[in-house]
Amino acid sequence: MKRGLDIAISSVLFGLDAIGNLFRGILGYGPRFRGVVLYYHRVTQNDLSSFERQMSLLKKWTSPIGADFQFSARSGSRFSVVTFDDAFSDTIRRVVPIMKAHNIPFTVFVPTGFVGKAQGWINGPDRDKEEVISGEDLRKISDEPLVTIGSHCVTHKRLSELDDRSAEEEIGRSKSDIEALIGKPSGLIAFPHGDFLPCHLEMARRCGYTRAFSIRPEVIDPSNRQFLVGRVNVEPLESNLEFTLKITGSYRWKPAVSKLKKSIKSLFISRNSEP
Repeated sequence: MKRGLDIAISSVLFGLDAIGNLFRGILGYGPRFRGVVLYYHRVTQNDLSSFERQMSLLKKWTSPIGADFQFSARSGSRFSVVTFDDAFSDTIRRVVPIMKAHNIPFTVFVPTGFVGKAQGWINGPDRDKEEVISGEDLRKISDEPLVTIGSHCVTHKRLSELDDRSAEEEIGRSKSDIEALIGKPSGLIAFPHGDFLPCHLEMARRCGYTRAFSIRPEVIDPSNRQFLVGRVNVEPLESNLEFTLKITGSYRWKPAVSKLKKSIKSLFISRNSEP
């Protein structure tokens, strides 16, 4: 129900964008230039055909670029960035050939405390079936021209639940770990679970990161060199419609609605607490 509502609202926004771009063309302006950063977690063997279809759609609708935002795209075009959180070994092994075939840059965010080990943050019967990429394989893929390696902290813990010293250790040590493993600088970080506080952004800056990524779905203005960048979650088995709406920025309404809900909830709580 909720997913269907999200698609419906996003479809309306997609239509409004199309009308807006039409009028901009009539007035002599080009379409608005915007982009999105996508993030995946897993791509299973059964997902491969769907994932490849998504990458074909991505090339059709957008100009894929790297997460460093270094690019030269045609005026008025949409751009996209593809990222993979958790660096699951099987997922990375599966997606590398597809990304190379489509010439799509991508970034892998690695929880360095689990390199070469079974993940330790997902509970359930399948928790030991997902292993994080090994150091050797990480070095190999880091040499691929399309691949960028970033930090996903050390132990994949929620930073807001840690004291400041432990949080800074997670942020700083993971950068050092990655650079030692791949032998080159790494300046990107994606916060585990999308969980962070303003102080963690300052820690990331102090540790030398050039950009941080959240899981807040938003569109990106490439001319704005903001430090914190939102991302849109994508699953390989999504329909063509849902995926297209996401890569064209039509889900950008969700943060505003979420903020409105929180404001209404806070107002309701404060009123009920009054004597």
